[in-house]
Amino acid sequence: MSDSHLTMGFIAMSLNPTNAFNLFNHLLCTSDCRVAGIQYYQDGSYRSSTYPNAVLDYHVDPKGTVIQQEAWKPMQPGDVHRHVQNARLCWPVFFLRVDHIVGIELSAEGEVRTRQMLVNPNMPAPLGGLTTTHLCLKWPGYGFYKKQVEIQDANKNPIRMSKLAERISKFIGRWIEEAAQTPIDPRLMHWRVGPGFITKEHIYVVGLVQVSAGTWQPILQLKGLNFH
Repeated sequence: MSDSHLTMGFIAMSLNPTNAFNLFNHLLCTSDCRVAGIQYYQDGSYRSSTYPNAVLDYHVDPKGTVIQQEAWKPMQPGDVHRHVQNARLCWPVFFLRVDHIVGIELSAEGEVRTRQMLVNPNMPAPLGGLTTTHLCLKWPGYGFYKKQVEIQDANKNPIRMSKLAERISKFIGRWIEEAAQTPIDPRLMHWRVGPGFITKEHIYVVGLVQVSAGTWQPILQLKGLNFH
């Protein structure tokens, strides 16, 4: 399983191996994560021997195709340096279920079951302690979609993992409603979203990756659909 975190991990499959390599280097404070003692565990996770209690990624499972996205980054080189390369990025966040599956359903039924199915649903979401952040999505064939969301409750405490799952579900649902009314790259028509095409009922949210200071991108996987 050596280096499989750069080919068969959710982050590499979602945001491409180069971005996964750069992120893992950043989190582990190394120039080459391939020599940083990253190991594959029986629960399907990848962890560094330096931080064995923190999950870098999970090995992709056969639920369906992982959505390949372009990673969002600031447009100006100076902002890339300040908000990505020189920023303190948080570790990825994953939605682990009590049945040991990684990823929660976005369907209405899935939303109802989220609190019962999630491991540690009441744990504060580890998103860096800010009041708000941005969620960003780059679905194949469509442009970037980015919205600001609140990540603290009325008492200025971090929202819980179950509430984070709800926020992501609403974010993706809103995007699908808007994207269903917009044209898609004709070369990628099989990725079309909306009624009669891909809907929330077809999607799992595996987790979140912080791609820039103040911006997180969801890791998404199709439910029972396998194509690229």
